[in-house]
This record gives sequence, structure tokens and C-alpha cells, in this order.
Amino acid sequence: MEASLVFPAFLIVMMLLISVMDAYAAGENAMFAACDELHEESVKAALVPEPVSRPLFIVSRLSRENRNVGRVLITGWRYMHESGSMDDVISLDFRLFFSETDPLGGISRLRYDGSIRCRAFTGKDNGDGTSCDPADTEESDPVYVFPERGERYHRRECPFLNPACQQMFLDKTVKKRFGPCSICHSESAGYGSVVYCFFNEGEVYHIGGCPMVDKYFVEMERADAIGKGYTPCGTCGG
Repeated sequence: MEASLVFPAFLIVMMLLISVMDAYAAGENAMFAACDELHEESVKAALVPEPVSRPLFIVSRLSRENRNVGRVLITGWRYMHESGSMDDVISLDFRLFFSETDPLGGISRLRYDGSIRCRAFTGKDNGDGTSCDPADTEESDPVYVFPERGERYHRRECPFLNPACQQMFLDKTVKKRFGPCSICHSESAGYGSVVYCFFNEGEVYHIGGCPMVDKYFVEMERADAIGKGYTPCGTCGG
């Protein structure tokens, strides 16, 4: 009689512990991936800064590498700012929401908050009035890639971009141009949330999971696209 009562409770507790361990492992893996992305950005900041596309790629990577994470939210992103006596600081704060449920329904309510700070290597004044910062002579050369299922980089006018939407962060500019989607109820998204916009013919912004969102692209520097293995589009030349 006692065994019939204790064993189910013991089994549930064990399954709960296993689920919590999976959630903790996902958080640690997400932190490692985010640190890896910021390390790359801190090294390349002087040549090809990515103040816009880097957080989008972080969201995409954390979602792709952690299957039990239902949603990734960038809660803070500051690029090349001052922090105390330190300048050229890159700051990232993110939050993971877990999609899997344990026997008691607890994991679905768990979240993981991560915070990372690093200092970019940008170079300083040589002392003779000239700068050793390569970014002073580099011009922005943006291209567009499909991070989820694409191997090419495209120009803005490429026809492959027309039916797709662009992934970006919700800010005042987006809200001024687009309204919320009534299907996915994107009005619930706060500033800094990842949203999707059809710039050619769309009038609303969408959030992840909206049935209107299929393929999406992001903007990044050409040099970085090449470094990530993307090759020029055969239609627009990239």
C-alpha cells in the first residue's frame, strides 16, 4: 500500500528533476553561444560593426541550438557605450522561455535570464591626430541573408526578398510605420522584441509563430556574410 503511494510521487519528482536539469543545461548552452557571438563581435567591431544584425543572429542561434526553448527575447542591447570608466562596451541581456512541460507543468513556467558584458577592440588615437580605428575608413556594405534556410547573400532589390519578411527589433520607427497583427496579436510585444515586417506591401508587424511568417531575412555586412559561409546570389549578384 505504501509503495503504491510513494512510487508515483517518487517517479514524478525524478521526472521533474530531469526536466529542470534539461532546462539548466539549455540555459548554460545559451549563455555559451551568446558569449561566443559577442566575442566575435568584439573582435570585428572595428572593421564590420553589426549593431543591428548581431542580436538577431543571437536569437536565431539560441532558438536553433536549444529545442526546449520556446521563445528567446532580447531584453537589453547596448552597443559601444560607456560603463563607468570603460568605453566601447557591448552589453546583452536575454531571456529564455521554455516550451516543454514536466509532469507538474512547471517547466513551461520557467525562464532563464542571461547578462553579458564585453569590451570591443576598436583601436584608439595614435597621439598624432590620426586614428588607428579601421572603421573610420570602412564603408557600410549591407547584404541580406536567410539565416534559417539560405546559403546566399542578396542585394536589397533581389526578387527573392520580395515575398519574405525582415526580422528586426520592435522600436518606435517600426510602430510608426506598421500596426499590430490581429492574427498573432503582436500588440503584446514590447520594445526590443523580435518582430517580422513585410516592407514592400505589409501594413502590420508580426511576432514569432504567426502563420503569416514563413521565410524571413536579416541584414548584415557583406564581409561578415562571406565569413559565415554565404555566397553571392546567382540572380542579383549579391
